[in-house]
Amino acid sequence: MTNQHDYYEDELSLKDILAISSKYKRSIFFTPVIFVVLALGFSWLFITPRYQAFATIEIGQVNGRLVEEGAVVEERMKVHSFISNVIGTHQDIFKYEKNLSAEEVFLQKTLQVKKFKDASNLISFELLGRSREVALNKANAVFETLKVFHAAAFYTNVGMINQQIQLVNEQINQLNKDGLSKGRGAADLNSYNAVVDSLVLQDRMKQIRELQNHKMALMVSLSPVMTYNTRLLGSIWVSQD
Repeated sequence: MTNQHDYYEDELSLKDILAISSKYKRSIFFTPVIFVVLALGFSWLFITPRYQAFATIEIGQVNGRLVEEGAVVEERMKVHSFISNVIGTHQDIFKYEKNLSAEEVFLQKTLQVKKFKDASNLISFELLGRSREVALNKANAVFETLKVFHAAAFYTNVGMINQQIQLVNEQINQLNKDGLSKGRGAADLNSYNAVVDSLVLQDRMKQIRELQNHKMALMVSLSPVMTYNTRLLGSIWVSQD
């Protein structure tokens, strides 16, 4: 008799549970969903992004001389003014950020820059982004900002070499004109004058050859092997996760 009574009590309890579940089924369903959404929002806003971008930069040079020393570039990329310039000149990339000031702080904090010990012309850097696309775009923005900054010194030095080439051309032309305009008349021809003219001509030809060699050296210095602006060494690597 007691066992039968307990069975009925258990049966009533199960019905009560089902009734309660039916009554609050919306709350039971939506509560986990709300917590999931809140967790995703929290991770998006406050948790450090997990996508990492890495790149190696080859510092530009003119005639084999760096436009800026590696140690100077390393320090330059760490200062706040450089980070501000990155964001200010690439607002299309950072438009997803509601607070650009916070992004400046975050980028300066997470941007890691170092120069290679055995290669003074190489600089590597890494940073973080909320997605692979964001990380890639931010890395491109950092590189392009440095490239534009170096372009001023690069083109100034290239312009100076081109001016030297132009000056050499003018000197060669002037020597050629002098050789044509200073010929002696038939009445002035004698053995002494002939020797002098020969020596003068030899000296003039020597100057012209030296100027031509100097011009060739200047032109070689502008070849892509010796002269190039700051560029990426390879492509930007972005982690899968």
